Amino acid sequence: MTRLLMIIITLQFSTLLLAESIHQERGKWWGKGYELEKDSEEEPTNEEKYNLPPLPAKEELMKMHPEQLREMEQKYLDQAIWKRDEESVKEYYTLVAAFRAMSRGFAAVHNYVTMTSPELSTADMAPSTPMGIKTKKANILNDLNSKLKSEYRNFGLMIFMSGSCGACKVMHPLYKAFAIRHGWQVQYIDVEQRPDLVDHFKVKVTPTVIMVQSNTNNHQTVSHGVVALPNLETNIYRSLRLMKGEIDMQQFLTMEHQMGSSLDPLAKRKIQ
Repeated sequence: MTRLLMIIITLQFSTLLLAESIHQERGKWWGKGYELEKDSEEEPTNEEKYNLPPLPAKEELMKMHPEQLREMEQKYLDQAIWKRDEESVKEYYTLVAAFRAMSRGFAAVHNYVTMTSPELSTADMAPSTPMGIKTKKANILNDLNSKLKSEYRNFGLMIFMSGSCGACKVMHPLYKAFAIRHGWQVQYIDVEQRPDLVDHFKVKVTPTVIMVQSNTNNHQTVSHGVVALPNLETNIYRSLRLMKGEIDMQQFLTMEHQMGSSLDPLAKRKIQ
């Protein structure tokens, strides 16, 4: 009996030693021992982490895609701000110079292409010289005056006003000047006396100018609040052309003399 008890005690003691050994081995890899080894590793320095390689030669930079250059520009700008030494700042501006050279090359080719391919240029309709600008203004005024005077029998204006509206008093002389200049009929409507018309035409503010087409239900708001007379004329000109089906809404900004030109978004211009 005593011999059997000694054997059992010996086996239990051996099991405890084995468990402790296994526990220590596990701790080396999964427990505190691993954390100590991990913490002992050195973190990379800023130089190792952020330092950029030298820039490629300018010839190589000029072959890169602009998106590549934009990404590099930000990185080398950050490095120049971080280091603030001559070499890093010089590298950044070398990169900028390459980008500038590429842009200037594009601008040169652009000028050549628009010079030799007028269908790709807006120079004919958007001149920059004093004489060209004067001619442009004359063409616009001719379009406006001709169209508005020729349509005075077919269109009229309904102007919604109120007695307490200060802007209405300011605009009244301009409305009168428009009617005299182009021969249009103008009807003034007091919003307080005609709420039915206010609701029908969905008038929200005064003054509001609505252009109506004779013998039809067609109408269009062309102005509200205080506007200059040239703007009022232009709005009416564009709106009646759209209402008559002379233009698509995409051509709302296109004058008659500009139809088919580089300023006509729907022009079918042959490109060589």
